[in-house]
Amino acid sequence: MNQDRLTDEQKARIELGDHVEAFLKTTVGKYLAKRAEDERGDLLEQLADTDPYDSKAIALLQRRIQVLDSWQQWFGEALADADDVERQFLSSNVHDVTGGT
Repeated sequence: MNQDRLTDEQKARIELGDHVEAFLKTTVGKYLAKRAEDERGDLLEQLADTDPYDSKAIALLQRRIQVLDSWQQWFGEALADADDVERQFLSSNVHDVTGGT
């Protein structure tokens, strides 16, 4: 069934995406993104230079990289989720107006 209004949950998901997008445009957001990108590059270089038989060092570097990747992934998921909600809502309402299925 198509809706002509967003639910509170849908509004919250869109609002979160808007906040994430706005944050990433701030000085702090840009700083954190750049810092994570730089540190990730440094860690990958360290990983390439690590003794392939030093499994503890490799695991430590991999975990640090995963932490840096996680926050960027969370933000990306919030942005994608907001876009999906908006797209679904608009698509549902276009079908209502045009009589599409």
